[in-house]
Amino acid sequence: EEIGLPVDLSGDGAIYTYYPIQVENRSEVLRWLARYGCDIGPQHLKNCADLPAFEEFYSDCPIAREVADALILLPTYPSYPDSSVQHTIDILLKYFDAVSQRSA
Repeated sequence: EEIGLPVDLSGDGAIYTYYPIQVENRSEVLRWLARYGCDIGPQHLKNCADLPAFEEFYSDCPIAREVADALILLPTYPSYPDSSVQHTIDILLKYFDAVSQRSA
């Protein structure tokens, strides 16, 4: 429940070249994943409406800003082994368990 998941569009023939998830404390989660050897990078996802290059087209886009601040792209490339997928899942679960214990 701490992870926002994408809508299942598989019935429409859609695919995800990365598997997007949304989390609070994105930077902290990325550091945690890297510390435990997960194949993950920060990406450089931005809300284009907030970028100076698009200033003349500015519109306040709070949802796009929220998504950019929370989005992590998990790898799904064809040679990515199932064991690495499971490792990433295990490390994410370990992170949220640690956060729960800190809150308790």
